[in-house]
Amino acid sequence: MASGNERIDPKTRKALPEGIRYRADRNKYQVRVWALGINGEQRERSFLVDTLAEAKKLRSEARLSVRPEGGMTLNA
Repeated sequence: MASGNERIDPKTRKALPEGIRYRADRNKYQVRVWALGINGEQRERSFLVDTLAEAKKLRSEARLSVRPEGGMTLNA
């Protein structure tokens, strides 16, 4: 079970957006994204970034991407 302080940004003391948490042990923000994998299954990917702005940007870009793993579809 996650502790409550993982959902609070230590710099602003505000709640973090869904899918983003602060990793105090690494001093970074972790972004978790669900997307379709190459074989059509839902897969979770996580990324570590230095700032909350980078985390928000990465999360929004990954949601727009059909295949965040870099795989190609037959249409490509």
